[in-house]
Amino acid sequence: MNNDEEKRRELYRQATRKYLEVYRVLRRYSKTIQEAGISGRQIACLRFLLEHGASTIGEVAKYLFITQGSASELVDKLEKTGLAERERSKDDNRKVFVMLTVHGNVQAETLPLGGMPLLRERLSTLDARSLRGIERSFTKIMEIMEIPDEEG
Repeated sequence: MNNDEEKRRELYRQATRKYLEVYRVLRRYSKTIQEAGISGRQIACLRFLLEHGASTIGEVAKYLFITQGSASELVDKLEKTGLAERERSKDDNRKVFVMLTVHGNVQAETLPLGGMPLLRERLSTLDARSLRGIERSFTKIMEIMEIPDEEG
């Protein structure tokens, strides 16, 4: 085996090891928050509202990459647990805002931050060049794993 092939195999091993480590951490985080009785998506929504304040269902949906119907269901669950509330706009009665309750604010600040909520927050701080590189890498991983790109 030549030196280039040895380097390629070592890179393959390192890439696979790193992917598996990310996968393991995501699974552990998912288990931790499930035991806390909340989902990663709910935490991401709470953190979004903590950072951005009162937001529309459309804004929540756009941030979470879900439909408005799914975002509305998510907010329903947060309302039922006393973490969020809805309020009609005083300027435009058709517009409804979602905001954290006092309890929701405390939860958003104290729930363990990891997995996708952490990735969302940290990715948003990166420069465009870094984001392009990460996006290209994920595109390649999706191709390799035959995962369709829903957004195109």
